Amino acid sequence: YNTRIEGPAFFRIDKDKYEEWDAVLPGTCFEGDVRFRDVFIGSELNCQGAVFQKEANFSYLRVHGATFFCSPEENDSNHPSQFHGKVDFEGARLGGSLFFRGCTFPSDKEVTFKDCRIEDALRFEHRIPPKLRMTGCSYKRIRCAKEEEKRGEFLETLIKRLKEWESANLQFDRGPWIQLETALRSDDDPEQADDVYRARMRQKRSFLRSRPKKMSSWLWDLTSAYG
Repeated sequence: YNTRIEGPAFFRIDKDKYEEWDAVLPGTCFEGDVRFRDVFIGSELNCQGAVFQKEANFSYLRVHGATFFCSPEENDSNHPSQFHGKVDFEGARLGGSLFFRGCTFPSDKEVTFKDCRIEDALRFEHRIPPKLRMTGCSYKRIRCAKEEEKRGEFLETLIKRLKEWESANLQFDRGPWIQLETALRSDDDPEQADDVYRARMRQKRSFLRSRPKKMSSWLWDLTSAYG
């Protein structure tokens, strides 16, 4: 608790010995690069209030329970984690939901969920990372705002982040769009799912090199909005 780690942090948990182990790190300040790569946690991981001054590497992390970078309490927005460097969840396997309620992220460093698998919900709530990669990420539900009236606004921001990554990398990445649309339909939100579908089709059109295919897509959009 309240430990200061001034260099890289390495956590390697023996699955056979620590199946029921809880890692609780509230208020911790990591001043150097942090590596949770290949860590196994048999229960929940709680990093409420943790400050990551440099890179935070959670690649191939395995957590059997929920993963918190904020308070576990639904209505408590106090002491969210702060990220000041790159954040990497590539290949992570998270057995519950992943919470980022109120967390802050750097504007110039990427937060990547490449091939990350979240068994329940991905919950940003209040703030979506400015630079975001979702290639191969899977989840059952996604929450970008608790207030109903703000959900459309946050969804627009998330769509913008997908487009920005594709523009920066000069490639259309179909997977994150399909995953987002599927999660919204499963969550009984067909209107927003349809918005994602149309945004995906228009984004795909912008990457088409074939003029006939681009024209065909444009006419489909014009006549029926990809209906």
